[in-house]
Amino acid sequence: MGCGGAEILIGAIARNLFKKGHEVHIVCLLEHHETWPNYPDREQLLSEIPLCIIGGSLTFRFLKHPEVDNQAFVNYVNDFQPNVIHSHLYISELLSRSEIFPDIRYFSHGHDNMPQLKKLTLKTFSSKATLANYWERHWLLKQYAACNNQFIAISQDVKKYLADNVPAFRNRIHYIPNAIDVSRFKTLRNYAPPTGPFHIVSIANLVPKKNHILLVDVMDVLTKKGYNITMEVLGAGPLMEMLKQKTREKNLENRLFFRGSVGDVPERLSNANLYVHPACLRLWPRDYRWFRSMVLETGNS
Repeated sequence: MGCGGAEILIGAIARNLFKKGHEVHIVCLLEHHETWPNYPDREQLLSEIPLCIIGGSLTFRFLKHPEVDNQAFVNYVNDFQPNVIHSHLYISELLSRSEIFPDIRYFSHGHDNMPQLKKLTLKTFSSKATLANYWERHWLLKQYAACNNQFIAISQDVKKYLADNVPAFRNRIHYIPNAIDVSRFKTLRNYAPPTGPFHIVSIANLVPKKNHILLVDVMDVLTKKGYNITMEVLGAGPLMEMLKQKTREKNLENRLFFRGSVGDVPERLSNANLYVHPACLRLWPRDYRWFRSMVLETGNS
């Protein structure tokens, strides 16, 4: 467990089911992430939901059956005897489907477009990594069929990705928008133009697919154009030092701040003029023109 969006959603689902009278356990395969201490309402979650780390793994060899280390998982299921196994993120997909229990219903929670599920194309043969993904997919689809697997997609994009890449299960994909406890973020907003710097907040783990490198480039362009702008990035991850170094190289230390994992996200959002998520952006001149016209030159749009 950590403080990422998928983990927070897991806790929200578990706590809501608990409040409705269901018995829910959260089972982790890996050690907790360094951001776990900043998980919102962590103590309340732990007081309501049993949470344990059991480990386990599957090692794949191309054209061979995987080597499975799942005894702790099998023992846990036999002891708890759940009616539903609800898995999040790809590693849990593999381990939780390594042993099929006939009386359990299985749900996969699609948070993003898992590359391991991508269908066969010419690009599949371009690298060992894509071939390995395809072999894992081949094994996993058989397990999905064996357990009558159902899929939850948090967005229409994820739903389409699943339908395109696992078409045999198209009728088992259920679109349920990503749940957010909006009460955590309610605040009285002041939409008057800012008197000081225009302040931006971005929130995401510092991993390649979140595309934080683009934020540094955007800030570099905007500050060189003379805009009074600051940004703080909330989140931790392996790219922290690289991003800080790039920030120093562009002399943005007084404009762009990497705060790490923090526990006061709602407060920081309420004090910002704009929220931006870099994974949705691409570096094109028209993006800067839009940003300038819609935000910077209209005060606080």
